[in-house]
Amino acid sequence: MTPKAHVARFLTARDPALGDPHGLADDRLRVLWVLAAVREDPELAYMTPSQVADVLCDGEAIHVPRQRAAGILQKERGTVAKKRYQGRIHYRIMKQGLEEVAPASLSSVYVDPEQALSQIRRMEEVLASLKGDLKICDPYIENKTLDFIAECTASSSIKLLTVNVLKETKFRRDLAAYQKEHTKPLEVRVAPNGGLHDRYILHEDGMLLMGTSLNGFAKKQSFLVTLGPDIKAATETAFNKTWASATKF
Repeated sequence: MTPKAHVARFLTARDPALGDPHGLADDRLRVLWVLAAVREDPELAYMTPSQVADVLCDGEAIHVPRQRAAGILQKERGTVAKKRYQGRIHYRIMKQGLEEVAPASLSSVYVDPEQALSQIRRMEEVLASLKGDLKICDPYIENKTLDFIAECTASSSIKLLTVNVLKETKFRRDLAAYQKEHTKPLEVRVAPNGGLHDRYILHEDGMLLMGTSLNGFAKKQSFLVTLGPDIKAATETAFNKTWASATKF
């Protein structure tokens, strides 16, 4: 990789769900954050301390000297793995290290309408991190719902199950525009009234439970809760059953 090319690659490959490193408590967590943010990228999964320092300085405007990054990584135990390649030590994040920098808010989030803009940005980051074939259950949708769905950039396909389509004319217009612009499949189906209540998103790694519909996100007090594969499996069975009997929009 050419000099500083790793910085440009990092900026395109980083996991947006990990948020902003400026809010982390110290340089140690910021160094781990860099490794965690590109843990699934084949070229940056292992990085040298110099590369980590470059990313923080040139990519995030956080000055951490190479020597300090190296000193931090050399002392880590259980949080990073290391290997020697072309005469230099490269480091990769491990599960314990990822848990230290992964936002606690991913497991439980209180949505405060007094900080609506920040909450919306956070939700956009979470949606951008969801992978696989998404199954979204939201009893009330409108064209604003599609604004959030457009943030699901890491997904393979999306199934949106609802009961009520509000502002139907605008929704049809924006749905057509969405499908023209995005290559990934998005299918919308409407279930019989009374069949749905909860709002949730099923994704590759689990389930996101929402306290409000996407079209009203951050307008009132609410919450986001991340649930694991066990809850997802039971919920997905119910989703699939309702989806099969719902009407294509």
